[in-house]
Amino acid sequence: MARSSQDTLGSTPLEVFIPAAGENPDDPGDTQRDAFLTAAQELLDEGLDIAVYSTDSYPSAFTDCEPVADQLAMAGAEVLPILLVEGLVKVSYMYPTAEQLRRFSRFGEVKQPKANAAAA
Repeated sequence: MARSSQDTLGSTPLEVFIPAAGENPDDPGDTQRDAFLTAAQELLDEGLDIAVYSTDSYPSAFTDCEPVADQLAMAGAEVLPILLVEGLVKVSYMYPTAEQLRRFSRFGEVKQPKANAAAA
């Protein structure tokens, strides 16, 4: 079966910062977390460049990464999960879907429009 361009993976690295198991009061059984981790592993196996950091496995990542540390300082742990693309927060307060991960993996491949010289 041929893949559509929506199904293809790009080369932009993605970083996802998630709460540890049992830390999200909106997901008491960790069903959303588990579904996300399963989808992320499947995409990783397909070649997606994704890193997932959990507060229990990589606590230093949450303070070392300035955009994440800033979000946590402003909104608290409720802001988790956070998806970063090229250092920019693209998704927060919810787990990114597999489709979002696929789309954002192509972020660096999207050509930005040229600035109009007349508008400058």
